[in-house]
Amino acid sequence: MTAAEKQQHYQITVDCWRLLLKYQEPVSAQEYWERLVEDARKIAERYEHLRFAEKTILAVLEEIDRIWRKNSGEINNRI
Repeated sequence: MTAAEKQQHYQITVDCWRLLLKYQEPVSAQEYWERLVEDARKIAERYEHLRFAEKTILAVLEEIDRIWRKNSGEINNRI
């Protein structure tokens, strides 16, 4: 892996980490999910849909979905 490739992987990781931090508290509002998808799409486009970028973005989206499902289950169990 070249130095440029390492730098690109690092930047993808940072961008995805920021995406996770921004959306780590999912809500049911449609706007929230639309903004999340739009921000994820922008990251993918920024890196020209590089496989590493897409897989990392997908991992972040899956984690946010997991958090949402976990929190939704907790809320439903309290009702």
